[in-house]
Amino acid sequence: MADAGRLKPLAALLAPSMLVFVAACFVLPAGPAYALVFYVAVLPCLAARMTQAKRPTDPAFWSGAALIAWSGMTLLWGRDDAGRSVSLALATLCTAAFWLALGLTLHDETQRHRLAVVLVIAGGANALASIVSYFVAPTYMLPGQLKRLHGWGITYHPVLGATLFSVCLLTALHLAIRHRRHRGWWLAAAIILATAILLTRSRGPELAAAVASLCLLAAGPSRRWAAGLLALVPLSLLAWRRGDSGHLDVWRLSLAEIAHRPWAGHGLAADLPGTLGADKRFPHDLYLSLLFYSGMVGLLLFVLLAALLAVRLVQARRQPETPWIMALCINALIAGLTDFGQITKGPGPLWLIVWLPAALEGSKQFFFEKKNQKTFTNG
Repeated sequence: MADAGRLKPLAALLAPSMLVFVAACFVLPAGPAYALVFYVAVLPCLAARMTQAKRPTDPAFWSGAALIAWSGMTLLWGRDDAGRSVSLALATLCTAAFWLALGLTLHDETQRHRLAVVLVIAGGANALASIVSYFVAPTYMLPGQLKRLHGWGITYHPVLGATLFSVCLLTALHLAIRHRRHRGWWLAAAIILATAILLTRSRGPELAAAVASLCLLAAGPSRRWAAGLLALVPLSLLAWRRGDSGHLDVWRLSLAEIAHRPWAGHGLAADLPGTLGADKRFPHDLYLSLLFYSGMVGLLLFVLLAALLAVRLVQARRQPETPWIMALCINALIAGLTDFGQITKGPGPLWLIVWLPAALEGSKQFFFEKKNQKTFTNG
């Protein structure tokens, strides 16, 4: 008990350290710099916080934990085509730690609001700087290529960056709906983020952002805004005329490889055969990636988590945050059709695209707290 008391000040820093980490993702250069914030700032606070938490009994938490555990276990029987087993094992452990940290912080309504503000401010600043760079910085492209916006930090990849900007866009719209006092600022941030998404010329995220935004506005008190947004959906669909970027070929190859090991998968460290080029060594699709790396078992665990969260969203449909969380989940599920890989890689875009929305709804019922501490529930 004495040891737990000495760790209490450090444990209290878990929530602010998570906010710092989320902000750092949008600020620090792409690479290991932002991951170091998680290792140095978040992990020690998480270890201290766990001394004060009881074992969760919530099915949604354990379904997410089972998905992460199964994904890591595939390294035991899967291939290691590039000597990445050790690094991917550590990445899986970090994903599990992030899932725990989300559950221990996001059950608090105040913390969820602070997270939303950080996402909009950090993401909006990133998008604004990226737009300025897009128009000012010189580019070197082959003839016929389209110029694409590259964000800063973990938003550098045009597709994953656009999907992350969509997370921030949906959050900005949510804040604009709920908080009239600063509505102009949140709407300005939403316009900047939407502009950045369009300039990435990423078709999947464009469509996902349009559909998710439409659902957010239609489900909330501002249904009249949804009518104006309807125009964005056909505009996003028109973007698919630019070709498939080779995705159809990589999806066919992925399906052929999945057929060889449909249940247990090829393991996190496996690569697709290099017949399509170095940039086509993974399935470029969330669902095919689940099947390729972790087999049907991994996909079913993901479906179980999604189903549990969907039931909760329906049950909590009258709560103010539900349209926002629902939109974030829709954004992940649609954007996942393109360019997603391993779901348990280390600190990176999928942590905020996939695991964050799951925890925003699920953590309300994870019940990590000691019995003598207050909890936040859907009731």
